[in-house]
Amino acid sequence: MKKNTLLILLLIILVGSFCRLFWITKSPPSLNWDEAALGYNAYSLLTTGKDEYGHKLPLVLRSFDDYKPALYSYLTVPFIAVFGLNELSVRLISVLSGVSIIFLVFLIARKLFDERIGLISALFISVEPWAVHFSRAAFEANLGLALILTGIFFGLKIKENSKFIFPSVFFLGLSAYSYHAYKLLFLPIVFLFVLENFKTLKKGKTKIYLALTLVAILIPLFATLKSGEGFKRLEATSIIKIWQKDQSVFSVIDNPVFNLGKEIVGRYFAYFSPANIFVRGTNEPNQKVHDFGIFYTLDILFYLIGFYFFAKNGFKPKILLYLILIAPLPATITWNWFAPVRTLLMFVLLPIIFSLGLVELFKFLDRQRFILKSLITLALVVFYLNSILNLGTTLYLYMPYAEKGNWQYGFREILSYVDPISSKYDRIIFETGQGQPHIFTLFYSKYDPAKYHEDIVCPDCVEKPRKNFNFGKYNFRGIFWPSDRDLSNTLFIGSTYSLPESDILSTKDAKILKDIYDERGDFVARVVEKK
Repeated sequence: MKKNTLLILLLIILVGSFCRLFWITKSPPSLNWDEAALGYNAYSLLTTGKDEYGHKLPLVLRSFDDYKPALYSYLTVPFIAVFGLNELSVRLISVLSGVSIIFLVFLIARKLFDERIGLISALFISVEPWAVHFSRAAFEANLGLALILTGIFFGLKIKENSKFIFPSVFFLGLSAYSYHAYKLLFLPIVFLFVLENFKTLKKGKTKIYLALTLVAILIPLFATLKSGEGFKRLEATSIIKIWQKDQSVFSVIDNPVFNLGKEIVGRYFAYFSPANIFVRGTNEPNQKVHDFGIFYTLDILFYLIGFYFFAKNGFKPKILLYLILIAPLPATITWNWFAPVRTLLMFVLLPIIFSLGLVELFKFLDRQRFILKSLITLALVVFYLNSILNLGTTLYLYMPYAEKGNWQYGFREILSYVDPISSKYDRIIFETGQGQPHIFTLFYSKYDPAKYHEDIVCPDCVEKPRKNFNFGKYNFRGIFWPSDRDLSNTLFIGSTYSLPESDILSTKDAKILKDIYDERGDFVARVVEKK
């Protein structure tokens, strides 16, 4: 690598690192329930060698009966050991994955084309809305993307040496243990590389060792599928949930098979829609950046120019086209119409196409008058600087206040007050409209995992699906003061509606300890004690 290339790449990585790390504990404003679950399971693994439910060194985490792949939690363990159980520790793996993705895209684009395309692709990735956002929260998909790109990079080097198939398959296989969607991409991508390098790989014992490597990766994966754990997430998100099976099989238009196919095809092409990826973005709460598409709006110009010249060149190298085409497949079998988290592989490859478009645009401008070239270049620089500043304003200033509800905000503020005084009470009744309140309570109170394992008795003693989330002295339910006022030595956490001031003041031995507000002055919860 040339010295100038290395310096530019380091600068790009520094910019990307700043975008991903700045104010990471404040924006997003709180951990969402998945982040809290990944963090607490890592904490449990660190202190007991078991997950939240008490399963020893599991491959999957039962969590909310969605059976998350455990890899993210395992990799988070060292950070919790060093920094403690907090937002920074939980999000660092995603941050580091996001930074490594910038470098990996450079390597892949350089391998497919040249250093110039590699640097431009890395620059796009360092500041694109989706790439920054998904690196600022604990998204398993972001970790998986870094792993799958590592596998792709080694796959592109197989022609140089057939032995590169093994690290390629290893990292592709590891991605299948990081995020559900990559289970469906692992074998198709391996098949692509085997097909592309068939003559190289059939020599000697390479094919035998490759088969053994695949078996070693697939056996644990199939074991989780056989137990039913691997299918739980698919059952919850499958497109079958919205399939109208009662339609007539004798009708062409209302045929259930025809309509299922139409839904799948529609979802597939939704991920190539310029309106979706450059303008609208997504409505999925934790996956969107307010007022931004997946990419910046002007990227559509390079998208169109790049694809035109990519097609004009016979879609060479073909492997790039194949990877883009298969990337949306996991998302097409889910009920969500447009869920970017399931198609990050596609979104990380498209900037390579943008880079082709940008290069071709400047080749065209080189043939124009200096003044025209200068004006267009200046306009592009101004637009992107303005867009990046707007993205920063949205992520660092707007999101912490306007999207608190999407990130289950308030538990940190509540528990920071409640946990130090919790030992004074026999029970704590916690009323909240947020889902999965137990995991936030476990996380922010740093509840001893060994004690929690005792509270739930045994790993399989909790009913499936789980309906009772009580543990220790914590009870998660609604508060009805006319009857709850008779309880003694109890702490209540709820709203002003369920804990009205007039009723508290008229009840003997009842006292409002604190009304908790956030930094903006918005009400979060009322804490009441009843002696």
